[in-house]
Amino acid sequence: MFAGTTLPVAPRLLEALLKSAVLTVMIVVIHLFWLLAGAALSRLLRDPIASRIVNLLFAAILIATTVMALVPG
Repeated sequence: MFAGTTLPVAPRLLEALLKSAVLTVMIVVIHLFWLLAGAALSRLLRDPIASRIVNLLFAAILIATTVMALVPG
């Protein structure tokens, strides 16, 4: 995504720095989201029955997304 696009700035070093900054911000935001999601689920995961349900739900989502990625169309 970053290699296939160019920014309208003259020096290539500035373009690389801007792209690196955007990528760094994306990484931080994504990791913060996962941290908050994990903290929100921590209460559920302490209960064995709820933990099993969450585990099965995530397994079903993983299987569904894998099938969607493999099936053409």
